[in-house]
Amino acid sequence: MANPDTADKQLMGLPTELLQMIFKEVFRATLVPCKPLHTSIERRFHQRLWILYPSSVNVSKSYLAEAKRAILQHSTIDLQDRPPYYDSGNPPKFTFSADFCCIRHLRVSCWWNEHLRIEEIKSIVRGAPRLRRLTLEMPTYAWVPLPGSKHAGLITDPVPAGHGRSQRLAFRLPPKAASWIRPAFASELRRCFGDDYDACQFAGVLLEWLARNKSFELCTEIELRDEDWYFAQPLRRSLHLFTACYSTRTHALTITPGMDNYLEAAEEGPDYHVYMKPSVFDTLVENFVRSQTKHHYAEQMPS
Repeated sequence: MANPDTADKQLMGLPTELLQMIFKEVFRATLVPCKPLHTSIERRFHQRLWILYPSSVNVSKSYLAEAKRAILQHSTIDLQDRPPYYDSGNPPKFTFSADFCCIRHLRVSCWWNEHLRIEEIKSIVRGAPRLRRLTLEMPTYAWVPLPGSKHAGLITDPVPAGHGRSQRLAFRLPPKAASWIRPAFASELRRCFGDDYDACQFAGVLLEWLARNKSFELCTEIELRDEDWYFAQPLRRSLHLFTACYSTRTHALTITPGMDNYLEAAEEGPDYHVYMKPSVFDTLVENFVRSQTKHHYAEQMPS
């Protein structure tokens, strides 16, 4: 077995450009958690957002520095779990580590948009001035039609038992799955973004995205689950079959296997793409901007 110190020295002896290419391949598809650390200053809650780097990069100072550089550029920093609880009269003030200000890709769980005010969400997005892509987790699910339905929603194959499970299934989407994916996703998109400013669950993010002239790619992510728990009655929960990620830049849904789907990516390729009409999202943004203007004007009117 190679000595870790020797392996580290050999790796760090490579040219910086080659070393970064290696780290890019290692970290570009990874989620790196980010959580708030609580402090209290003058009776106001301060939440400093810290990136929790994997322990595997704590090999040496030089190794950590090079790995952090790659993680900040290529990994997705995942603002997960629930945001801190606070009294409505004492909202938290978020501060950011120097590393957080350098991130390129950020994912925000649905809890943050549901429980924080618009200004707090805006401050978090502003804390990442180099952002290239922001992914929002939608708080709802889209339901996959059952086998035998008019949509023929799934193709299922048994997978050899293992890992403590008596039976596992691989789920594939048929070629015509886009016929039900498009309207199902459009419905959930309208539910989350609403028809106006007051109904939009992502108002804080949308305001900052528009203020930056749409300079970063805005994405939304939703889980596709089995309808009526068809495949998972013994587990007493629905199965996470696929994850659909929608880019407002390309207007495409990229669908990948979910946590309960044992489909091997190499079998049919890792992704299934469904293209949406640009007008689906653009109309929601136009309605938001129009109603936001009316909302702002109403606030300026004397009572």
